[in-house]
Amino acid sequence: MNAAALLPTQTLLLAEIGRQEIDGEPLGPGAMARALGLDDSNTSRALKRFAADGWITRDPLALTRTGRALLDAAAPVILPHSRIVPSEHNPRRMTLTEGSPELAELGALADSLADEGQRQSILVRPVADGFYEIVAGERRWRAMALLAMEDRFPDDGPVKAEVRPMTEEQAMIAALTENMARKSMNPMDEGEGLLSIYAPRVTAAPDGEKRRVQAETVETLARATGQSVRFVQQRIRLARDLIGSAKDSVRSGQLNVTLATELASFAANEQSHALGQILAYADGWRTIEDIRARKNACDAMRRAPEQLPAARSAEAEAAAPDPETPVMDRNFSAGPASNGGKAAAPNREIPPETSAQPGQEPGIPGSAPGADGAGNGVSGNWRRDTEAASVTDRQVLHEVARAVTAGAIRISIDADPLARSVAAELLARIEACAEDGAVTIATGGNRAILKGAE
Repeated sequence: MNAAALLPTQTLLLAEIGRQEIDGEPLGPGAMARALGLDDSNTSRALKRFAADGWITRDPLALTRTGRALLDAAAPVILPHSRIVPSEHNPRRMTLTEGSPELAELGALADSLADEGQRQSILVRPVADGFYEIVAGERRWRAMALLAMEDRFPDDGPVKAEVRPMTEEQAMIAALTENMARKSMNPMDEGEGLLSIYAPRVTAAPDGEKRRVQAETVETLARATGQSVRFVQQRIRLARDLIGSAKDSVRSGQLNVTLATELASFAANEQSHALGQILAYADGWRTIEDIRARKNACDAMRRAPEQLPAARSAEAEAAAPDPETPVMDRNFSAGPASNGGKAAAPNREIPPETSAQPGQEPGIPGSAPGADGAGNGVSGNWRRDTEAASVTDRQVLHEVARAVTAGAIRISIDADPLARSVAAELLARIEACAEDGAVTIATGGNRAILKGAE
């Protein structure tokens, strides 16, 4: 039998059998007839014919390969508008408030439907109790409701629909694919749609299988939507990692996707300040390279304290500054030197004009053997007593110097909130290990001074 020759009731019956097979909720002929608004005896006879023709099996009730192929190729059917319901998983957000662009576009679509009729079917899947959930075409369905409110369409008028049994995940993928292929979607809608499919799969995977499931899911979504794996990964990252205000900025068009993707790499408690700097087009926050440099320096600042001991002596505790003193205003020093009993060497100041040594990257201290002859290059804003500082201290202070020189962190009174939040943790840890007296950090103005103990 040609699928196009299927009667509408046959299409609906086959679709309902497919739904029951997916949901695992088989109904008898009578219950099925009542759900679809059909006659009991006619429904029973139809099921017998379907089984005789090889379209279904009766025990268990399921579609055969032939029946599924017929249904997939079946012509659209006419459904009452009231039997169709929107999906909770529609990836495209619509703000249908007075004066919104979405409402204006819906009005234009309604006018087109009134003039030309419904030229394209919507796609629905059967759900419980004889209702059909929209997979694709919700704007057309809502436009018909708008016409009904204006008495230009029957209150429960006919809707042309293709009916396909699908699992919830299949419906979500189909809806996302359809929407991304049609009118341009907001990047955040794309990301949240992809994440709604990706996250449940990964969460349900056993611990040892998560990486494989992550990769397979991204590849599946890339194939389904016709996008690259990188595109899918970036959109998921936006939806998963951006804070709410950053997502809103992407939705409104204030923040472009490229910079938003870089912003998503920052910790949540840093994103608010970083977002403000990007939107203000602040110096040092204008390009991908700028933002990456800030992020890399912040990461270096976080790694540095991990090299330091967490505890300090009672003497150091007693000498600690008043906790009410802002971190950026503190001077950190304590105790006698512990460098084998050798007295601390005098301070040396390197002028700002200091040029890079051979093989050293300009402006990045310690990238090669440099000014102090020990691989501890210094920038113009730093004093260092390299003989008095321990190896561990050198490593830590080297990371601090890199971060400050890169421009991501200013250890100073006027440091911005992002700098303050990252530097505070680092300085507190350096204070905790400064009991050997080898290092003092003094802050003020726009300078940060690292020097040996007096």
